[in-house]
Amino acid sequence: MLSLSRIVKKLFCRKERISEASVQLQQPKLPSPIQVGGEVELRCHVDGSGDMKYGWFKNTASITKSDRLEIKKKKLHIHRVMPEDSGMYTCVAQNEAGSSPISDSYPLVVTGNETATIKLVPRNLIVKRGEPAVFDCFFEDADVVQWFFNNIGPLESDEEKTVFDNGTLLIRATEHRDHGFYSCHGQRVDTTQTYTVELRIAYELLCA
Repeated sequence: MLSLSRIVKKLFCRKERISEASVQLQQPKLPSPIQVGGEVELRCHVDGSGDMKYGWFKNTASITKSDRLEIKKKKLHIHRVMPEDSGMYTCVAQNEAGSSPISDSYPLVVTGNETATIKLVPRNLIVKRGEPAVFDCFFEDADVVQWFFNNIGPLESDEEKTVFDNGTLLIRATEHRDHGFYSCHGQRVDTTQTYTVELRIAYELLCA
């Protein structure tokens, strides 16, 4: 299975790169939240020419085709959407000139009767070593909101970081070890909505 973290590092360190890739909502025309049972189409936007190859990810997991997930190069179509389709969608594009760095993910929000609904979505961050990092994450109707780092957690407040009651995560002074993926989980009843973003430390992005 493809690893989004390895792809990010590999793409940044290539000398030849195409433009940054971002995910845009094509269907429906109005943005999230999406009603259960609807149709969703996401498009990978990137400037490049030639034979382009595309990879799709939900949070950090590689997306493969299924009876509900249709992938046509730069487009991802989700049929009969369900609450568990909620999350951060990312694309990576590649051609002979190189690969696209990841710039922006799309937060898909699917509402359900017994699910928490995210209202303030966290975003990918690039900060310099020693600077603070702030991830906002606010859910409506959530029983519990928790943060995980590289699938380890839940995170708790300590002298290096604070998890606020409103869902915000603050890392006071970032270090090399803080580089990675942060997931905000909103739990209600027996369901969990997850949105994963990446923290990059500026000096860590330099290639040898």
